[in-house]
Amino acid sequence: RKAVRVCWRERRVISRGFGGNFNSKRFISSTESFTITMSEGLKEEVEGVLESLKIAQDRIKALEQEKGTKVRLVAVSKVKPLYLIEAVFKEGHHKTFGENYVQELLEKSAELQKKQNASEFNDLEFHFIGHLQSNKCRQLVSVPHLTVIETVDNIRLANALQKEMDKQYSGDSSKKMGVFVQVNTSGEDSKSGVSIYDEGRKCNGVIELVKHIRTNCPRLNWQGLMTIGAYGGDASPDFEKLLQVRSVLSSQINIPESEIELSMGMSSDYETAIQLGSTNVRLGSTIFGGRPPKSEVAKPKHILLYKDPNSLN
Repeated sequence: RKAVRVCWRERRVISRGFGGNFNSKRFISSTESFTITMSEGLKEEVEGVLESLKIAQDRIKALEQEKGTKVRLVAVSKVKPLYLIEAVFKEGHHKTFGENYVQELLEKSAELQKKQNASEFNDLEFHFIGHLQSNKCRQLVSVPHLTVIETVDNIRLANALQKEMDKQYSGDSSKKMGVFVQVNTSGEDSKSGVSIYDEGRKCNGVIELVKHIRTNCPRLNWQGLMTIGAYGGDASPDFEKLLQVRSVLSSQINIPESEIELSMGMSSDYETAIQLGSTNVRLGSTIFGGRPPKSEVAKPKHILLYKDPNSLN
């Protein structure tokens, strides 16, 4: 068996006969579909991911006990194949996953819906954790397994999400979408998020956006604040800034700090984030291993699939 990079849009995983024995996988190309027996390399990949998941879960549990808090683990599965999501959900008994790209999330969710055993995935939840543009809201809110959008950073985007939720779920008045407000605590221009300082007033932009969501967007269930620590350095100052933002916000909207979630911490800094008060961590490489460079997964996106080498041109 041979591992090759293939375009997500040209060869899509249509089904995964996934069971405890890791016995088979099905693939499709533009002209044929076929089933192959899982190679030893693929089996080792799945087992390695499950082992990494268990290690992360155990470490988070220990930190929870130490801090006396509850922390949600979001397994970031962007540009990773569907069979790894299935493995983590079924064999790892973990239900919350994070995705960064709207199109990839749409395709993965659609494939889950097509499965004969689709009902087995009813409890699976996706968090969208990538940058979101208003023109993508219609597609995003249509995803059946999407429960939370962690990157709302302006009023226009909040309004667009509210409008689409109203339109697509007009027959279900109880349907809501969980959201976090993203805050740019590091001040890096390359990052999205509401600035901490706006017109000289600390947290003014964050306060305005949160108040707007709570007052004018009944379809959005505001849950808390999200940030990304500084790249390649100590993220502690950024996490501490988010704590300060929460404190100011709490006094402005009369909600206890304990009721405002903090989504902060990724693979390189999640332990520090939890120690500082994070309630939601986003782990990708810690669980699924490394990813291709960003330049290789942008238009067209690539994922790692295993194909019978005899079928390759």
